[in-house]
Amino acid sequence: MDEMVFVPRPGGSGENDGWLVGPSINLAARATELHVLDAGRIEDGPVATWRAEAVLPVSFHGIWRG
Repeated sequence: MDEMVFVPRPGGSGENDGWLVGPSINLAARATELHVLDAGRIEDGPVATWRAEAVLPVSFHGIWRG
């Protein structure tokens, strides 16, 4: 997995009030996945996952739009 980025929750007040967002490479699927985790409940696993149609380079940077 690449570096996770903290995204604050709008109107949030706590240090962990937001999400961690980061990519990983799924070798079995041969694709890059972008995961979103609740920063206050990381142990629960991703609250959302998006899969690209291909493997993107490690340390890929860009603007992710939904």
